[in-house]
Amino acid sequence: MGFEDIDSVPDDSLDELGRDELNSIVVTAKGALNPREVDYLDSRLAGDSFKEISTRTGEPVGTIRSVVSRSKRKLRPLLASAAVFVGAVAFWAFYRSVENAKPPTPHQILAIKASDAYDTDRYDEASDSATKCIEQVDSTARRLQKEIAAKHASLPIGSVYFWVRWDLLRNGPLNDVGLAYNRLGWAYKKTAEKLTSEPLKRETLEKARAAFKACVELSFARCYDPSQNTFWDPSEQAQSQLEKLNKVEK
Repeated sequence: MGFEDIDSVPDDSLDELGRDELNSIVVTAKGALNPREVDYLDSRLAGDSFKEISTRTGEPVGTIRSVVSRSKRKLRPLLASAAVFVGAVAFWAFYRSVENAKPPTPHQILAIKASDAYDTDRYDEASDSATKCIEQVDSTARRLQKEIAAKHASLPIGSVYFWVRWDLLRNGPLNDVGLAYNRLGWAYKKTAEKLTSEPLKRETLEKARAAFKACVELSFARCYDPSQNTFWDPSEQAQSQLEKLNKVEK
């Protein structure tokens, strides 16, 4: 494992792992050496013989051997870390290619449809797709919620490492149903705002309240935002809306 191995890692693979971690390894490694050590070691990694380095620098071959050997001892633990990291990048590239090759599940398609419809103010379509998603895998989602709760787990939001992302995406039915309840609650709420009939408005707001409450119950659902490469918690947003609806009712 040399500096050139680290630099050869594809940029698009590093985008999702965090280039800062890898840069930190490289900077720390090179910072542990003096300029002569970096020069000699880079020359050896480039394939130059000790004799060629000696001819270029005027240093005796024995001195160059000693400098390179000392440099390797300094870098051994740091380069081991880099090897692990680059191996992780290679694994992530493979995993991502496998994930991208898998077709979306029916409930995932419905959850995405519900979200897209809500974002474009098509509230009836959003409600329909969300309801179908919930009907398909609500029981599975609630089972996953209970299993995670039993482990006393804490699932993150925001930007996460690739191995954490893997774990979050494995909860597909839970994530999709959480998103579906979230969008269902919002669709009912937005629909109610346009109604003029008070009885119908109250009925629709009650449906929104029920959807948000169900979403809050699925507190381990995590939704992926590809535009930001982050995860968000639909239950947090639902909890906020539920509290607002309850205040209006009082």
